[in-house]
Amino acid sequence: MLAGLDESVFAAPPEAAATGVPDTLLPRLLQAAGRERARRRRLTTGLALLAVACAIVLIVIVLPSSSGGPKLAPRAMAVLVATPVDATIALQPRSWGTEIHLTCWYPRGIAEPRSDRYELVAHGTDGATYDLGSWRLAPGRKVIFTSGTVLTETQIKNLQITQPTGAPSSP
Repeated sequence: MLAGLDESVFAAPPEAAATGVPDTLLPRLLQAAGRERARRRRLTTGLALLAVACAIVLIVIVLPSSSGGPKLAPRAMAVLVATPVDATIALQPRSWGTEIHLTCWYPRGIAEPRSDRYELVAHGTDGATYDLGSWRLAPGRKVIFTSGTVLTETQIKNLQITQPTGAPSSP
């Protein structure tokens, strides 16, 4: 279709002759471009600062909540019957009850107990007994056992490590 047109259609009209560019055009364009660059720089800097602030807030909120709060010092468990097993326990209050961290071991080279299986039992102040789990123990190795109960620390009368027969090993 364009090939069928006369070339005079493409020629510039005489009134559209080149007119001079005002001397103020280039300085105004440069000034406008400088203002736009400065605006973009301020916007980019502001957004970067906002992103850093959000990251810091997330770190401050997420890390303490994921670490489980303050760690309580473990307490040694008292022995009820003669046994080579030693244990420490730490109780951590939770919204759902109490988290229990137990570490137990017996030294290598001593006569092995008659059973290597142990259980953790909680006795509530209401007289109820709660089985909190079991584990196996080998000489010279530590076991770190974590469990939980719906009881709060004030509702726990005592905790006992027992053998499958139900005989207590320590409180």
